[in-house]
Amino acid sequence: FPMATVDDYVASAGIPSVAFIKIDIEGMEFDALAGMQDTVARDRPTISLAVYHEPDHLWRLPLQLMHSLRDYRFFLSHTSPARWETVLTAVPIERRGHGIRALAR
Repeated sequence: FPMATVDDYVASAGIPSVAFIKIDIEGMEFDALAGMQDTVARDRPTISLAVYHEPDHLWRLPLQLMHSLRDYRFFLSHTSPARWETVLTAVPIERRGHGIRALAR
């Protein structure tokens, strides 16, 4: 079926701004991040990213985001009771929540 990057989809659909992006695409998270660089730079959305599909994703994906996203705070959480589904959430400092402990500043 047809696929598009986030940048291409946002542009072709005429979406004026993006506030939140959730990514859980079974190991293709690096590719998704590469295809949304313009949108992220322009809109500074909160990004919720699965980091559990490959063992090295638990550290490689957070490091990539921490390197590329300036003035974001990073939070690590689990979405399943067994703690198998680990999620990294990157929040721009201008949208930071209260009562959440940051992974890095």
